[in-house]
Amino acid sequence: MEKVTHEGRILLSTAQLKKAPIQNSRHTMDMTKGAILPLIIRFAIPLLLGNLFQQLYNMVDAWVIGQTGIDAAYAAVGNVGPVTNILIGFFSGFATGAGVLISQNFGKGDHDKVSRSVHTATAMTLVLCVVFTLLGVLLTPWICHVIFEKNGGSDVTPHAIEYLTIYFAGISFLLIYNMGSGILRAVGDSRHPFYYLVFAAITNIIGDLLFVFVFDMGVRGVAIATVIAQGVSAFFTVRQLLIIDSSVRLEPKKIRMELPILKEIIQLGLPAAIQVGLTSFANVFVQSYIAGADGNQTFNLSGFTTYSKVDQIIFLPLTTFGLAITTFVGQNVGIGDYKRAKRGTLLTLALT
Repeated sequence: MEKVTHEGRILLSTAQLKKAPIQNSRHTMDMTKGAILPLIIRFAIPLLLGNLFQQLYNMVDAWVIGQTGIDAAYAAVGNVGPVTNILIGFFSGFATGAGVLISQNFGKGDHDKVSRSVHTATAMTLVLCVVFTLLGVLLTPWICHVIFEKNGGSDVTPHAIEYLTIYFAGISFLLIYNMGSGILRAVGDSRHPFYYLVFAAITNIIGDLLFVFVFDMGVRGVAIATVIAQGVSAFFTVRQLLIIDSSVRLEPKKIRMELPILKEIIQLGLPAAIQVGLTSFANVFVQSYIAGADGNQTFNLSGFTTYSKVDQIIFLPLTTFGLAITTFVGQNVGIGDYKRAKRGTLLTLALT
């Protein structure tokens, strides 16, 4: 039977979703037909804006803590990126694998497998939330030692440990958002993840100002504000998956791991997970050498903080179009239109 929400939308039953052809709605985008470049640009713009907002609140974190006048705290907040990216980047590879599998089956109209893939990916995410929280909290002291204390000790270390411990304690929110937004993007919805990042950015900025300037919580306040902001984005993402009128709708009672689907997700996502994870791990050691280059660790790491913020902005178009073409290729490979998938890839490379 059809379900009608309080907003008057009709939600298709599981049986109807299994038989429904791919179609555009305000929640999805069919990228298997139509002019390629306008489709990719229309899909990429919300992604780019969302990533800009995400970078904005990361920059605000550093700016707010910089206003306290504590150089060590500024250096700590600005240099935790490669550390957090070891786990987040590794997980993002699996989120990409799930997105590719979902977009391929969405493109071919196999909505039953889309639904099963969504619930398997969700179950995998919940397990990894526990694993990554424990790994992050337990490994934080050792990682901070490698970066900040390798060359004779640093006043940055206590601030970094404080920030990372809180951050990893709440990392589940970020993992849930990453997987949920990846699922939405797989069916062509890049607008809702953008909205949620805007909400998160506003929440984070307010939290930073409140916890640091009003309650004088320093690094701890910035970390708590970040976790709360990530919780906001995770909440809205899950809410959208629970109410969306599409085959990616999340039904809690169906959350379970199907081993054949989990194997496909791992096969698709493992190369990207290893690539990003190893790159971030290598950057940890690069930071340690920068920190001890001339004996002035706090000064060097403060400079690295400023550089990294500029670097992240410069790379936004590259990562944005990379996400856009992943969905485009996935849907078109799903229906066997390899010529269109290749053409879209070449056009996106030229645009990038």
